[in-house]
Amino acid sequence: MWDTHISNTSFRSTDLRRSALGGIDEGKRNSFNNVDFTKADLRQTAHESADFIECIFSDTNLTKVDFWGTVFVNCVFEGRLDEVIFHRYAFRGQNYPPNEMKGVDFRRARFRFVEFRGLDMTDVKWPEGDDCILLGNYAETLKHVSETLKTRSDMHSKKVAAIIASKLKWAGPRQKQGVISKRDLNEVGGERAVTEFLELLGRAD
Repeated sequence: MWDTHISNTSFRSTDLRRSALGGIDEGKRNSFNNVDFTKADLRQTAHESADFIECIFSDTNLTKVDFWGTVFVNCVFEGRLDEVIFHRYAFRGQNYPPNEMKGVDFRRARFRFVEFRGLDMTDVKWPEGDDCILLGNYAETLKHVSETLKTRSDMHSKKVAAIIASKLKWAGPRQKQGVISKRDLNEVGGERAVTEFLELLGRAD
């Protein structure tokens, strides 16, 4: 799709794999307004920049989708998000509107290696389940934990440190809140990694 505007439409349970949803044609972008992607398959979809406004992604298969400069406004994500990446801008896409994740609702989402790159996340509703650890004073808290981990040489600490380093690298310049997924910690370092992080977080607070 190129320079296409879709509104009040359902793609429920649709196979959209390998579709170009975020293509740009001579500066013109696609937009999706009030579109339902419930249980759709969006794997391998191509994105550079587009507008997604008041869209629903409920149990949508977004595995390994990189949304690049896609702009999300008042969208809802529910179910598992697996290796999904959200950016503020597409690669060399500063001429297009920034993605600020305004009003995005993740309360019923489950994160596995989800990345937010360069985003301040000031108007986001974070997952409410026990799988995510919500952090205030995001970057400073992670820095305190990271400094402690640098003094340790065991493999669990190194794995936790790698996750934190990635989160710090991509933190937004004014990001105040963020989350760490217990699922991510457990997958790279086992239950011990989760326990260790929570202990260090208590010390950082």
